[in-house]
Amino acid sequence: MPLRAAMQLQGVPAVSVAVVRRFQLATAIARGVRRAGETRRITARTLFQAASISKSLAALVALRLVDDGVLVLDADVDRHLRSWHIPPSAYMARKKVTLRRLLAMTSGLNVHHFFGYPPGKPLPTLVEILNGTAPAPDQEPAPVGLESVPGTTYAYSGGGYEVVEQLIEDATGERYAQVASRLVCTPLGMRRSVLLQPLPERLAPEAAWGHHGPGIPLPEGWRVYPQLAAAGLWTTPSDVARMLADLMRADAGGDGILPPHHAREMFTNEDGHEYGALGFVVQGSARDRFFMKQARSRGYTAWLVGRVRRGDAIIVMANSSAKAGELLVQTIIRTLAQNLGWPDAFSLRDG
Repeated sequence: MPLRAAMQLQGVPAVSVAVVRRFQLATAIARGVRRAGETRRITARTLFQAASISKSLAALVALRLVDDGVLVLDADVDRHLRSWHIPPSAYMARKKVTLRRLLAMTSGLNVHHFFGYPPGKPLPTLVEILNGTAPAPDQEPAPVGLESVPGTTYAYSGGGYEVVEQLIEDATGERYAQVASRLVCTPLGMRRSVLLQPLPERLAPEAAWGHHGPGIPLPEGWRVYPQLAAAGLWTTPSDVARMLADLMRADAGGDGILPPHHAREMFTNEDGHEYGALGFVVQGSARDRFFMKQARSRGYTAWLVGRVRRGDAIIVMANSSAKAGELLVQTIIRTLAQNLGWPDAFSLRDG
């Protein structure tokens, strides 16, 4: 079925796609309209909420700081946190929370995801996010804390990535958004990537409007996610493609903003867990590794999938968080993967 027909059938107003071939951005297409019922068409430059793909960027920012000697992958992070500390727990008596475990989601920390705020509502500070205190969104997340022994199990934790954000700010003395721009987005030419929550009025017309059901726009346009490392990135598939191409190129021994050994760590599961690479889910053999990140915020769905050694990747973003939007994104990825000659790698699940 042609893409436009599938979008109309599923009630998905807009889809943006980028494809990486042999370590280079090869294709970028955009179909549909910014908002259901409007005629204004999107382009490959239209912004989408990246949701949990924000975590892949955060992991890369953290590894850049490790390479610079500012952070350490396997040190006890609580010794380096200044503005906030992990609440005391008997779970820390056996093993410590490290940056590697935070990025791999094996830290033992809780808070699966965040709910977002309506535009115009008061937003919490980073410390308030970590403490789970007011102002609260529609549903109050728990305070970030340990629920298992670090390093013993994989458990999806947006809360853990907010600890990473605090660690970066404490270590650098800069806001996380500034560090991400300086170390990753600017060097990679990710000019359409912004960590601004709420989205400034000047950029609002350039963003796809979120939809929470088949063709049903969010009344407010989108939710606001002040949890920048976990969910706060606005971007395009093409910008994400530039990041992935650089990482895969470095993994293969080429030039990148990370040295090869750190790029390979991002594509290696921590402590032998099935999941738990640094910022991604990775499966497959050393010769043929696949990585992915699945993302959803209220109004948006995004997926990325890549084949490390081939230097191939597919990134799809849609302005619908309905089940139909997720199914359409999956269908696009499967179709493109088949065209690229990939084996069926989509038993991958993002914890």
